[in-house]
Amino acid sequence: FKSTRWSLRTTANGPNGPFTYEGHICLTHRSHKFQVDVYRSYRNWMCSFEFNPSRVVDADGYGLCRPEDLHDVIEEVMEVVTRHVSPRLPISRFTVRRLDVAQNFVDVDDPSRYILGLAKVSRPWSGPARLLFNGRIPGSLTAGSETGGSVILYDKHLKSPQTVPPGVLRCEVQALERWCRSYGSIGIVGDLTDANIDKLFFDRT
Repeated sequence: FKSTRWSLRTTANGPNGPFTYEGHICLTHRSHKFQVDVYRSYRNWMCSFEFNPSRVVDADGYGLCRPEDLHDVIEEVMEVVTRHVSPRLPISRFTVRRLDVAQNFVDVDDPSRYILGLAKVSRPWSGPARLLFNGRIPGSLTAGSETGGSVILYDKHLKSPQTVPPGVLRCEVQALERWCRSYGSIGIVGDLTDANIDKLFFDRT
């Protein structure tokens, strides 16, 4: 592994002492940039990477990667990653630490009306919803928890006016590991089925 930079960080007292080496490398695939991190955890070297499948299939637009295409995209990205690291497990056994699932609603007459209206809905199991404005226009609504994840409803045109036409309202679930396992039965890449992804999205929204 040839890192673009190495850093030394202090960890809690562990079996390998108080120091852990970390390596980072930035890769590009189809104009989509992502980072691969290598770090030492206990006595093993670990690797993690995060990328946006939607920007692999639609680099310059706002389209979304379909669930049925996800595994092909992961295989494609792994061809780039494995030029630098050698996994000890098959891709299907990789741990899923975060999964973002989104749905676009197009030709919406007034996205801010839905954002403002849903801000008033009671959510007993969530912290206070955060309503953000773009000027005087409600731009996004976020609800969730720090340990589980968030659900965001936002006007995609306000966020990316150069590439997204008016009237695109996006609902996005940003699920961390606990939500993935509890509400989508997703723990590893092999669990990323259409049914599990749908279950996660509709349970959280």
